[in-house]
Amino acid sequence: MADPKILRGIYKDGPIVVSAILEGEGNAKLMVKGAEPLVAADPAFNDKLKKIAKECKGKLEGAERVEIHAVLTQAPGLSEHVLIKPEELASMGVRRVVLLDAGCGLAMRTCDEDPAPVTLSYESLRADLSGRIPDQPGLVDIPPRYTRKLHRDLNESEKKVYEMAVQRAGRGLMKLVIVEDGDLQLAVALKDLPPARARSVILPLSELGKEVAAGLGVEQLANKLEIVRAG
Repeated sequence: MADPKILRGIYKDGPIVVSAILEGEGNAKLMVKGAEPLVAADPAFNDKLKKIAKECKGKLEGAERVEIHAVLTQAPGLSEHVLIKPEELASMGVRRVVLLDAGCGLAMRTCDEDPAPVTLSYESLRADLSGRIPDQPGLVDIPPRYTRKLHRDLNESEKKVYEMAVQRAGRGLMKLVIVEDGDLQLAVALKDLPPARARSVILPLSELGKEVAAGLGVEQLANKLEIVRAG
């Protein structure tokens, strides 16, 4: 397979700069900087992505499967509220939008071409199951009164847990939110195939971080987080 071809600065509009990665076999990624949601469910952000997709379409050398990867610097925590419906993606000619935290480079939210999943309340998820790591079908929705945290707010051990969760979830990651609920909890929403569906998991982030600080190895941590492997 040939090395990816990088097209730098194929679109610019004020602070927005877009580069493209042509991966071959009809696959391309638009890497976006400067387009940010400024409020929860910001319609202007979605409109910016639609404009970017339209303006860049003819510059991707016929790529049929296009993804937009937007790097968020101002308020990456707003990524959990971004919703781009499958029909909107189809009209944009984009199969997936991935939102990245500029501070750590990790994905926090993915919207893709599969049907939107059923919404699941965070409170019902945590209350309905007594296990240490609950798992229920649905896309977790967290009430606004819970304090959110970002990767940069975590200690080093908690960061390792967060990063391992992203790694285990892989391309199945739909949403990743750190919530302060007594201790820190990590709410992870995943897409499992087949058939296309969502399931959400709550990880006891503070507790797992303490285990890592006490010497829990990488392989042991990976085993504990097997539940967030999407497949």
